[in-house]
Amino acid sequence: AAFLRNEYNQDPLIADWGRPICVVNTGHHDVIIPNITQSKYVDNVKWYLHLLAAQCSHIFWLETTASLGLAQYDQQPNLTQAWNQGVRQMLMGGEDGRAETSTFPPPLISTASEQQQAQPSPSRPSSVLRSKVAFIEVFDASVSYPHADNVHMDESWYGSLADLFRNVALSSCEAPVARQA
Repeated sequence: AAFLRNEYNQDPLIADWGRPICVVNTGHHDVIIPNITQSKYVDNVKWYLHLLAAQCSHIFWLETTASLGLAQYDQQPNLTQAWNQGVRQMLMGGEDGRAETSTFPPPLISTASEQQQAQPSPSRPSSVLRSKVAFIEVFDASVSYPHADNVHMDESWYGSLADLFRNVALSSCEAPVARQA
């Protein structure tokens, strides 16, 4: 977030291009943090997304992929699925469907208007995240896809995701075709 704010989101780049679309994920390496729980992980993701929200025009949160589940590693598919579900629920407003309040430090927001929008309140907590973050489901597709190791996917996985995002961006930026009468 600091790099985007200090290097990218500066005139004339921001004036010419606008804020970037950010594609992000965490998960597999967080498992090895001592005493980490699903709740702490979800709080960390929420804090991270709030940091990015001020610097990104939109955020694509990629669900954590399935590990191979090798016994000698802490990263196991069932745990990954649970953590993915926790992030999904947080982004949708909590387990009971109601918006939840936040206890993490407030996000770094650049304008007074963005600061007001980002502040959690009983009527509108996490509204910035709900409006800026798209949750992209990739876990199921990754289960049977080739892996480079226990947690990292084969290089072709990342190339395919890049192609998908590039194609979506290009198709949404094309000028509309005039209809012939």
